[in-house]
Amino acid sequence: MESNVKVTLVSEDSDETTTLITPTTYLPVIFGGRAKRALPAFGVHIFGDDIGSDGPLALAIEAGISWVSGIWLSWRTIEPDNRDLVNNPQSGAWNTYDSLFSNIEASGLIPLVNVNVNPSWAASTDCGPIDIASLSEFAEFVWAAAERYDGDGDYDGDGLDDGPVMPYVKYWEFYNEPDFDPDNTIQLYDHGGCFGNNGAAYAEMLKAVYPVIKEANPEAQVVFGGIALDRCTPESRPPWYPQYWEGPFNCDFVTDVLGHLYARYGADPHFPYFDVMNFHNYNDFRDAWDGPDLPYNQDLIGKANYLRKNILAPYGLSEMPLICSEIGIPSAPADQWTERNEELQSIYVVQAFVQGMAAKLLANIWFTTTDFEHELGSEYGLLKRDLTPKLAYKAYQVLTAEMAGAIYDRQLTTAETGSANIEAHRFTIENGSTKIVLWTDTGERLGKKGVSSITRTMIFTSEHFPGNEWKGQLRVVDKLGNERIETGGSSISVDITQSPLYVEVAP
Repeated sequence: MESNVKVTLVSEDSDETTTLITPTTYLPVIFGGRAKRALPAFGVHIFGDDIGSDGPLALAIEAGISWVSGIWLSWRTIEPDNRDLVNNPQSGAWNTYDSLFSNIEASGLIPLVNVNVNPSWAASTDCGPIDIASLSEFAEFVWAAAERYDGDGDYDGDGLDDGPVMPYVKYWEFYNEPDFDPDNTIQLYDHGGCFGNNGAAYAEMLKAVYPVIKEANPEAQVVFGGIALDRCTPESRPPWYPQYWEGPFNCDFVTDVLGHLYARYGADPHFPYFDVMNFHNYNDFRDAWDGPDLPYNQDLIGKANYLRKNILAPYGLSEMPLICSEIGIPSAPADQWTERNEELQSIYVVQAFVQGMAAKLLANIWFTTTDFEHELGSEYGLLKRDLTPKLAYKAYQVLTAEMAGAIYDRQLTTAETGSANIEAHRFTIENGSTKIVLWTDTGERLGKKGVSSITRTMIFTSEHFPGNEWKGQLRVVDKLGNERIETGGSSISVDITQSPLYVEVAP
């Protein structure tokens, strides 16, 4: 269906407003028998408590999201003691999740549900290996969840309705940042997962849950827990990885998991026991993953390519879908190494999501919707704590409006842009015309102190816009939705900065 998205932007320095009325097409997606809106794979992380409230969820929807993460399905909450969830599927404490998932479904969003928090009767930690109870107990819980949220009213798989039809959940992720190594000496708190020193245990967990999820819902997708793959422990730090970024994560974790599975079960048709790989990406660490030549394979694209080529490809998995379930940059606080502000954060919103489309991610999810209390004091939200929109929120609104129905074509070459410092990505939009999104790049993280932003001039001609009738005019829109028309003859020069522009032939 088509609708008009109204984006109202308020200047920080005056009372002046800019209003865009942009036709937005939601691509037809049937998801568990239900229609879902599916703009490009844009999402946000919303903490569970905020999903049930009008403010954060409503504002996220208004920004144009399609995916939502941050929903933690706690095993301990469902089974505080060992229960029979097969023969008595209603015995778990499901009510909170029934309501939570219903709110998401009513909003037309696709949830990425993270399964975690082991009960004390099953494991010695809530974030790591299930080492007290049998893995079959965890598999029973996972089966019950997948069966309950498979979109019908049958909770025990016997073909008979046991209760009301519940929301549909397709994507099941297991633990958050499971590559956290609890043996590290740098950081003590985990992030929802702590299998980093025991890839074999995570591998066996995947093998236990994969077939039961498919039994409950053949369409369901098992998603590897979002790995940090940054701040590596000294033992797992790749040779090129900066030593000053050493941290608590085992950067060999996925290889450990896949190596264990392949050695024991490589001939099993279910190998590798997950359907989607999942990682996190933060601009601070981009230097570790950047390709050697600007403007190619930079930041998110470089990390996604590394995962595909160096970690997944050796096991024949280079074509596996990828999700980035956390991406972001904070607006504060600044420190002695890096400037932080709303302007830089809003720049990265556009860069990150355009790069995600270039990397052909299944989903790309901004961390987070709202600012929150954090040990590092960083303000990652698109919204302030009082729900006041930041510049990043406005940039997100414009992004989803500008990229509605867009299909990625390719990155332009330096011969086409005229500079190795211009990163330009070309898209075909829903009316068949061409749109280019571009910015300048120094090759360093945004806000790095001692590194100045740069401006380059790009000369546009009809050759940049295949299929369009060149009329000597360009529509140029900045990240906050301010539009101008650039006029010329057979070519038009436009100054490009690190703040992204959307450029297309003007009608």
